[in-house]
Amino acid sequence: MIEHLASDGILTLRLNYGKAGALDIELMEAMSAALDEALDARAVVLTGSGDIFSAGVDLPRLVAGGPDYARRFLPVLDEVFEKLFALPRPVVAALNGHAVAGGCMLALACDHRLMVKGKARLGIPELRLSVPFPPSAIEVVQYAVGATDVEWLLFSGETLSPDAALRSGIVDEVVPHDRLMGRALEVAGRYAGMRTENFSVVKRMLRSEAVDRIRRRRERFAAELEERWCDPGTHEELRAYVRDVLGK
Repeated sequence: MIEHLASDGILTLRLNYGKAGALDIELMEAMSAALDEALDARAVVLTGSGDIFSAGVDLPRLVAGGPDYARRFLPVLDEVFEKLFALPRPVVAALNGHAVAGGCMLALACDHRLMVKGKARLGIPELRLSVPFPPSAIEVVQYAVGATDVEWLLFSGETLSPDAALRSGIVDEVVPHDRLMGRALEVAGRYAGMRTENFSVVKRMLRSEAVDRIRRRRERFAAELEERWCDPGTHEELRAYVRDVLGK
């Protein structure tokens, strides 16, 4: 599900799970374990396979699993977003293609984002798909894009081209496909040259208040979010989307 490659203190994690890197409970459990392994590295590169970084939550799986699956999946998804965001190591996202919904949130949880030139899109259309965001996602997006743009990005559900994402500051660089991994490793290598303990304490200071808010929101909204993710009306709308849009 996730390929691991360690070299010169840099751990590259490549999502290699199905055609679209769709997020399900097994992949999120594997990601959580991979992030534990990342503590032994000096820097991390997170990327995908083919022309898709990640298309977000595996909606056909969510619909097929029903409320019982949703009840198990949501906490694991929320935990991974927080764990990646708070990881005390530098993380470079190498977006090899589309990064939408949960895939976009994974990217925004990283410290430096590169996106490949071309037709790839980046955005967060969850509300259009009738599912609210887990607590960690709200803070991850707000931290990455700032308070001014967070509501537009979350409420509109619009997806952005690489150049538009660069202009908005959501990604740091747009590079040709054949330069993506080389450039990602260059950036990760620069981070890896820093003293790990110093980077870690600065990152923790920068993000500690956001992590505290994630945990307060989780305590306050967990029951309501579970209700929404398990609501029959939500699943009926998702079922229609999977059938009419995804053709599954």
